[in-house]
Amino acid sequence: MNTTLSPFLKQRFQALQYELIPLVAADLDGISSKLERIIRVLEWSDIESLVYQYQGCAVGRPPADRCALACAFIAKAELGIVTTRGLIERLEVDRRLRRICGFNLYKKLPSEGTFSRVFAEFAARKLTTRVHEQMVKSNL
Repeated sequence: MNTTLSPFLKQRFQALQYELIPLVAADLDGISSKLERIIRVLEWSDIESLVYQYQGCAVGRPPADRCALACAFIAKAELGIVTTRGLIERLEVDRRLRRICGFNLYKKLPSEGTFSRVFAEFAARKLTTRVHEQMVKSNL
């Protein structure tokens, strides 16, 4: 088994380790190891590209920011939060997690119903499976 990193992976890892994490930590006045792990998972998964790929444009009320909700979906799993209500409560009190997920600090979070509907949509579209496939394709 080849255990050496390709030059691309080395560069990406170094950028994450020595540039992104310190910048986020400085911007948020420090972060915990759990939040650092969420940043790493979000960075390596590149979930935003898949979310934007399937965020069609429709007439009527604009959809809630699916990218922030997808990041919250990953954070929920990484933090071991069992319920959507528990995730929302954590986002309401943890401004660092809220910023990492991409929610505006000054706007109200989406409702529990919105979170649930979007999470169900992600499950129906097999978003996590596609993220995994994308990571495998990229040899990450």
